[in-house]
Amino acid sequence: MTHGTTSAPPVPSNPPRASRRVHRTALIGAASGLLLLGLVPATALAGPVAVVPVHSATVPTTTVGTRQPVTGVSALTAASLVPSPARAYQDKPAVYSTVRDETGRFKTCHAMKATTRPVPCVFGDPKGKVRVLVVGDSHLAQWYSPLRAAADAAGWQLLWFTKTACPAQDVSVRVWRTTARYPECDTWRRNVLKAVAGTSSKWDLILVSGYRDHALVSRSTGGSLRGTAAVREWKIGLTRTLKVLSPKASKVVVLRDTPRQRVDVPKCLTSHPTKLNACTTARSWALPTAYWTVERAAAAALPNGGTLDFADVVCPTSTCPITSGRILMWRDDTHLTRTYSRTLAPIVRTRIAAFL
Repeated sequence: MTHGTTSAPPVPSNPPRASRRVHRTALIGAASGLLLLGLVPATALAGPVAVVPVHSATVPTTTVGTRQPVTGVSALTAASLVPSPARAYQDKPAVYSTVRDETGRFKTCHAMKATTRPVPCVFGDPKGKVRVLVVGDSHLAQWYSPLRAAADAAGWQLLWFTKTACPAQDVSVRVWRTTARYPECDTWRRNVLKAVAGTSSKWDLILVSGYRDHALVSRSTGGSLRGTAAVREWKIGLTRTLKVLSPKASKVVVLRDTPRQRVDVPKCLTSHPTKLNACTTARSWALPTAYWTVERAAAAALPNGGTLDFADVVCPTSTCPITSGRILMWRDDTHLTRTYSRTLAPIVRTRIAAFL
């Protein structure tokens, strides 16, 4: 389902410093609480809970959380965009950053390829009465900025589990853009699901997502899955994941994947600095329906299942935009820039709150 865009109280993209700071004692308490609740068995974790600060940045003024058609693109040039095409790839969510946890050790809250032991990171209010948990790959991690802003503003407890190129859907995939198997993904996901299943309490909302174009591998034959076979396996894998998570949440919600551009947008803009329309993609190609159809069906089969779709915001017209005002929306062909995602905080909060 797609919820309406009823106005919600504005969510600051940079909450006051006092509300962003989590003291050492609070962090230790949050980590201990998670272990005591059985949410995260000590044997499944790489270390204590880490907290990433909200990073401030200056962004051009733009209308947030509303439909934004491709207007004025012909008048823009690549040189006027923020971030610039040259810097866009580095405009990643802060959750990718290496941070110092309360023990003084450095870690990242977004797991990289070799990681198999989940690192639980708590954002928002560690003692918040509304508890939200997310599981997914980099396509969920790209929503970190608006989700974090919503959690900070609303006082939610937000527990974060994401891993590069590892969807929440219980499927086996190949390492991104290679032919190599990715067993670390299966192990990491299995550990996350085991940890969540072991909790003695429910979450108000569990949000899951994954990049729909992963190269899937048959677990029975080891061969590659394509076309309808891949779509069928995706549904089976999502159903397996939801079966584990559903009993642990008041609502378990599947977030639709973002559009995929035909080109790496920043690279295209480097070649076409004054012709931005040359780097856009038709909505019909960017948002195929097959995977979304089976995701909706898997969620609908649960009494507490739901779906969340921001396609009407990110791609509201027949041609998916690559800019919102002067903001460059894409850091490659499938990921949103942090600068753009931060502008979506109000609508993300509104639509998440509809499930709570």
